[in-house]
Amino acid sequence: MKRQIELFTNSNSLPKLDLRVVLPGSIRKKTLIELSSPETQQELEKCFSKITFETPFIFSDLCSSIFKDISIVKRVTKEILEDWKKHNVIYMELVTKLYSQTDKFTKEEYLLSVLEEIKEMNDSSDKFNSRLVISLDKKSDINEYEEIFKIYHGIQNNDLKKLIVGIDYSGYINTSTGKEHKYEEVIPIFEKFRQEKLGISIHLGEDPNYAFIPLNLFVPDRVSHGCFLKEEHIEELIKRNVHIEICPTYCFKINRCIDYSEINMKKFWNKKIKNESGEEIIFNNLSINSDCRTLMFTDISQEYYEVGISFKLGLNELKSLIDNAINSIFEKEKELQNKLKNILNNFNC
Repeated sequence: MKRQIELFTNSNSLPKLDLRVVLPGSIRKKTLIELSSPETQQELEKCFSKITFETPFIFSDLCSSIFKDISIVKRVTKEILEDWKKHNVIYMELVTKLYSQTDKFTKEEYLLSVLEEIKEMNDSSDKFNSRLVISLDKKSDINEYEEIFKIYHGIQNNDLKKLIVGIDYSGYINTSTGKEHKYEEVIPIFEKFRQEKLGISIHLGEDPNYAFIPLNLFVPDRVSHGCFLKEEHIEELIKRNVHIEICPTYCFKINRCIDYSEINMKKFWNKKIKNESGEEIIFNNLSINSDCRTLMFTDISQEYYEVGISFKLGLNELKSLIDNAINSIFEKEKELQNKLKNILNNFNC
């Protein structure tokens, strides 16, 4: 009981990371209700009533329907940043597709407006730092990925451009109505972004019928979710020390776990395995993230609390987990990484 009270009391004040904050899926519910049409609100409620592995993607697309103009885009971005700052997040990566609205704004204007809000919040904060990760939707055409690359490459404002730190390959394809890309088709796109020094995160095992990436052709920097990953694929990722983005409540609800001790983190945390050199290692290269906070009825402090309680981690163990995860953030500027570690180390448990 004492440990529960300690974690509950300190989970908010603990300096934290959140490497997976899906922008449309993290809009304040109050804002969604205010700006959504009655029809959209009905569809959103359906998502809340039954969550499957398709639901987060449907939910995010519904939420993005409120992006009627740039002022709304800027408003929801600012609100999300404010909310994570209140939870003492010292570094977060905001993930978003590039949206557009006919005669209102282009994908580039959407991107720049989000970046402007991120920069303004970063500039006004001593401890809070945010970066952007662009999402490539698996449903999109390869040509759209090339378009996104051109948009990124064409940004003239370097202060804004450097806030883009990664690419996220994600989304759900209903194989009965849509065709999934072969990895051989998209790996050249990943390589183009990697040459720009952007990190690459890939959704893997988010549904039972996932396609595993051929690691002999491309090794992502991070893998998101992994709720349904097979044991042999888990071992392949661990051997290559690929960072795993754990989203506790997402996995809890998608996998319909009895409690949080059953989430996929148990398959990775402190797993002993031999690496590619044959040396025995203990794997702990993972992070705790919120993903789609509005749909999941959670926040990042709650995510850390649930992990701490379920895996018997105290504040010092959570600090070590965060300290290690700092090495896998997509912002590779050593000065910032050192700053984050100093903030964390100066937090007294």
